[in-house]
Amino acid sequence: DVYKRQVINLLVLLLGLGALVRALYGHWRAGRKRGRERRAGSDEPAAE
Repeated sequence: DVYKRQVINLLVLLLGLGALVRALYGHWRAGRKRGRERRAGSDEPAAE
């Protein structure tokens, strides 16, 4: 019974970490895309 509870805790922890990593990765990618568009702004208009 204790083992089952530990497994459930581990799964919840993994799900939480996965969501956190996905949020951070999406935020990082959006920031990189914005930076790239800002740098390319001098060459070409930013496509909205």
